[in-house]
Amino acid sequence: MAETIHHTELDFQLADGNVLSIWIILTTAKSQRPTDKIENNNNTSCVQMDLMDQNLKGQQNVRLWFDHDRNLYKCLFHVVDIGQPAATCDLPNPRSTRTTTSRSINLRDLSLQTTKELHEKCRQLQGEQQQPTDHGLRRQKRSDAFIMPGTRWCGRGNAATREQMFGEEIEVDMCCFEHDNCSENIPSLTRKYGHYNTSPATLSLCECDDRFLECLENAGTYAANRVGTIYFNLFKIPCFRRFNRTVCVEQSDVTGECIRRTTRSIIELYQSQTYTSNYEL
Repeated sequence: MAETIHHTELDFQLADGNVLSIWIILTTAKSQRPTDKIENNNNTSCVQMDLMDQNLKGQQNVRLWFDHDRNLYKCLFHVVDIGQPAATCDLPNPRSTRTTTSRSINLRDLSLQTTKELHEKCRQLQGEQQQPTDHGLRRQKRSDAFIMPGTRWCGRGNAATREQMFGEEIEVDMCCFEHDNCSENIPSLTRKYGHYNTSPATLSLCECDDRFLECLENAGTYAANRVGTIYFNLFKIPCFRRFNRTVCVEQSDVTGECIRRTTRSIIELYQSQTYTSNYEL
């Protein structure tokens, strides 16, 4: 059973001086893991992202809409109410074609650093330019490292050095450090346990994500709440559980019966939990 729709605002200062305001519009559900597998997800959350041009008097303003899976499905230019959250999710008609490209444009693929990147994604969605090659995507993901200010471990990769292990926001940084060192994970663009992780984010065991969420909540700082909101609510990084399954690896040529079996690890993906922030972000 769904509850009231909430709005969570995040503001980013881009490298070119423009401002990116993000609203996470979601319907909280009473059901939580371990029953909420990815394929059983009926949540109707979405993300509204408003890019506000500070230099050219609004000429580059654009609103981007991302669905529950964080795939880009709509871009609007010259929006009158730019910078204001919508009342509800402006979700597309399920029967309509969401994108003209062969590959979805996912929020997790974005570096959120420049106006140019966001405009290119909108043109790509509208079919005005070709999809980058896989080689180009890999190069972009690896180079666009983003570390939260005041931390060394919260983001893509880390910025820790021998002289400075943690940043000024040590409480949240220690949470991120522990999460980065989860006992089992599937790094970006890596195959493990029969699953190929196409996301730019590392997938972790659900137990590690649970500890991460608890650690951030216990830290209770503004920085911790911002990291929790971005990881769990904005990017919605899924987690996985691993199981051992017995499979047949050799059959009899005569009877077709299995004559040799082995045990293999498989995983199931689960949707992320919802992080509840105690701060106005």
